[in-house]
Amino acid sequence: MWISRPGFIAIVLVLGLSLGANFFLCGLWLGHKRGPAPEHPIAQHLKDSLPAAARPLMRRQLRAQHEDLLAVRTAHRDARQAVAQALRQQPFNPEQMTAALGRMRASTDAAQLRLHASVVEVAKALSPADRQRWAEQWEGPAPGPGAFLRPRPGALTPPR
Repeated sequence: MWISRPGFIAIVLVLGLSLGANFFLCGLWLGHKRGPAPEHPIAQHLKDSLPAAARPLMRRQLRAQHEDLLAVRTAHRDARQAVAQALRQQPFNPEQMTAALGRMRASTDAAQLRLHASVVEVAKALSPADRQRWAEQWEGPAPGPGAFLRPRPGALTPPR
């Protein structure tokens, strides 16, 4: 038995759509089984530093800015790549390096502006006692992201 050309195309199309739908549903299922992606360390530190009752508010604030923060994160990653590229440039071009570092600084500033807006919104909603407890957390040492100021084992040491 032979299938006509339009019938064959229809079968291939239906099979392709079915296969695509199965991959989509498997992806949803696997994503659900795996759980949510880990949070950025800064966001996690902000939530952990809060009194327990205020953590859901910070979570909502950060979720509301999720897309903006992802865009800023992408811009920061691209800026870091530009810095790496400037470092590899032969001969070294100080103007290119300065411009790349400026783009990285701008992306860092954009991220901090968004995060600081969330901090202000959460602080407005806290009771005076909770704000005092949160203030105590801000007086301690900086969280992990400041670790770049400490030398890593095996890191380059500046010439003397």
